[in-house]
Amino acid sequence: MNKKTCAFVAAVISLTLFHTGPLFAARTMNILVYPFSASGAPGHEWISAGMTDSVISDLNRIKGINVFSDDDRKKAVRELELSMTGLIREQDIPKVGHVMGANLIFTGSYTVSGDRIRVIAKLMRVGSSAVEKSIKLDDTMDNIFGLQDRVVTGLMSATKDLDLTGYTEPDYRKTEWSKGRPTPHPGITAYELYSRGLQISEQNPKGALEYINKALVKNPSYVEALIQAAWVHGLLGEQRKALQYYSKAKTILTRKRLHNSYLFAQVLANTGIIQWNLHQYHNALRDYERAMTLMKRTGKTETGTFASTLTNTGSAYRSLGDHDRAMTFTLAGKKKWESMGLKFSSGYAWTLSNLGVLHYSRADYEKALACYRTANQIWEQIGLTISPGYATTTSQIGYMYNSKGDYDNALKYLEKGTGISEKTGTGNTETHAWYLWYISSIYNDHRKDPCKAASCMGKAVKIFRTVNHRELPRAERFYGTISSACRTRTMKINTVAK
Repeated sequence: MNKKTCAFVAAVISLTLFHTGPLFAARTMNILVYPFSASGAPGHEWISAGMTDSVISDLNRIKGINVFSDDDRKKAVRELELSMTGLIREQDIPKVGHVMGANLIFTGSYTVSGDRIRVIAKLMRVGSSAVEKSIKLDDTMDNIFGLQDRVVTGLMSATKDLDLTGYTEPDYRKTEWSKGRPTPHPGITAYELYSRGLQISEQNPKGALEYINKALVKNPSYVEALIQAAWVHGLLGEQRKALQYYSKAKTILTRKRLHNSYLFAQVLANTGIIQWNLHQYHNALRDYERAMTLMKRTGKTETGTFASTLTNTGSAYRSLGDHDRAMTFTLAGKKKWESMGLKFSSGYAWTLSNLGVLHYSRADYEKALACYRTANQIWEQIGLTISPGYATTTSQIGYMYNSKGDYDNALKYLEKGTGISEKTGTGNTETHAWYLWYISSIYNDHRKDPCKAASCMGKAVKIFRTVNHRELPRAERFYGTISSACRTRTMKINTVAK
């Protein structure tokens, strides 16, 4: 927090005399769990995915901390790899934490020898590449679940040795965080199958589903496997199948009397996103509201999930045309990111981008531009200028200038944004096609260059055709018109040249 002369001192004295609580609220600690790396003989890489998932799940039940999801970590890693034009190495792990706004990183390595496993758990502070604490733990593979408990307890205990003034002290007693585990001991075979599915969820989602469904055959009540299956179906665009798996997970959680847990709230937040993707905005709002109610009850309002759900609620209201409520919830999401000390994170930048869209819908172009520019400044500061987020907001800035009739700046930013999208492999979306159409119109109508216009519009038509967009006929007509104009222009130029 920024603290600002005699009048200020007087104000502080006054607060000291009459304010009975702390002057500044303690901030929630933000923790990133970075996958433990495998060393030794190959064949046990799957343990990394399972251990990361289990540690995150256990940490999520500790009050007073915010734990980033592994999905959020993967997004940050992808963005960093694009900016760095290379794979993340061990020395780059603190950069991932910085991009995400983490204070601490839990990571480490493990070695399997026969039926024995050794884990070296490490505690790192973001901003420093030094390991603050290292813990060596040995056990058998049969007791891997107990070993993971010791990893969580050991790392959380190690945080007490750090100077974390200004942060809430979490309650990490095992008697507290071990309560409410949906599947305490799924069985080693089911756990291995599930972990192997986790390991390849993004590279080979269909193969991941095969592993996860085999794990569910071994243990039909494996809630974590049901949730991951739902996530993978969502990744594949199979939204209704995703809802079916989430529904099964909710049924089991309810049966286990965990329907008031933070995990149940996370499931509701995820089903809300699926409902939004299906354009079922009222259903999405219902799930978001229930999720936020549970997060308030469980003391998990200082989390990225809560901040994101506030913003997503705003998006649902915007889709329903209720711009006042949309603005209220989006601003609440922005304020939540700020209170968590995450003003310089990718999540906060995306919230500002959403806020810019709302300001645009109200024809408040200057406020919209201010949001987009601030979002881009954040991405620049954390080193993500070659990322989907930076590409999106840069193109949005171009679109704003286009709406204001400033076509030179519109073209500058639209071409820069779409260029980054194509470089990052995200230039195949409907939104990208629309930006290409705007570029094409500027070249045709204001630069009088139908050939450059046709080049851009040809890409847009290809995307619209791929996604079977309803505007495809109109796009094809415009493309045909400017292509014809380009041919006529080329013929004239060739005639003059002769």
